[in-house]
Amino acid sequence: MIKNNLVLDVPPGIGLFGLAFEKEGYCLVMGPDLLWGRDMRDWHPPKGTFEGIIGGPPCQEFSRMRHMLEATGKLPRFGNLIPEFERIIYEAQPDWFVMENVSDAPIPVVSGYTVHDYLLNNRFFGGVAHRVRRFSFGSPQGYELQFEVVAFEALEWQYAVTSDGRQIPVKYLKGGKPKRVTVLAADTPTPGQRRGGTNYRTLEENCLLQGLPPDFTKYMPFLKSAKYEIIGNGVPLLMGRAVAKAVGQAILTGAGK
Repeated sequence: MIKNNLVLDVPPGIGLFGLAFEKEGYCLVMGPDLLWGRDMRDWHPPKGTFEGIIGGPPCQEFSRMRHMLEATGKLPRFGNLIPEFERIIYEAQPDWFVMENVSDAPIPVVSGYTVHDYLLNNRFFGGVAHRVRRFSFGSPQGYELQFEVVAFEALEWQYAVTSDGRQIPVKYLKGGKPKRVTVLAADTPTPGQRRGGTNYRTLEENCLLQGLPPDFTKYMPFLKSAKYEIIGNGVPLLMGRAVAKAVGQAILTGAGK
């Protein structure tokens, strides 16, 4: 058993899932990601170094939005990278791993590990935004996760943070242009809304809904559109911390074998 609290995040994106584990006392190492000019497909991890491995391989292959993209002649930028995540787990041989992805993503399979998967909503943990993700937890012992959820969900309800700032479902017209949707708002639109047009949130509002400071992206060297995308693709901090805490408890107590 490797008990060093050292966790590899691959592919990390901008590291929101890793940030959650860091907040729960783990030491994070960010692995390769195309966002930073490095490809996980070309990388081989050292064996026996990491206690745990976390990551969210690009999910466009399994996203329900894929069909809308294909209808406009666009294809996902990345293929299925879950096999690469599985390979890295097998080569590194950590005590445990967690993969997060969209709800329709397949469960990872790694020789020597028993995997349990969970569909979680950000609102289970006190979040305002409705955000469902699949988390697959694997360990040689077959540990299962027990989550601490809130007794009552938040009274306020918001759509999930998206990669382009929209906060309501959008239908696409022929050619890929989004259909305009009238905002159903009171006399005065809330921040980020445009009456009579498509409903957008500000980047700062998206950060807050993900559990981050509003100026989280201030010094990031990306265009604003890219900032929307990387924040929208991340794991909400409340949800991520709940997963990290459950992992720590499972490993500490040997729960759920």
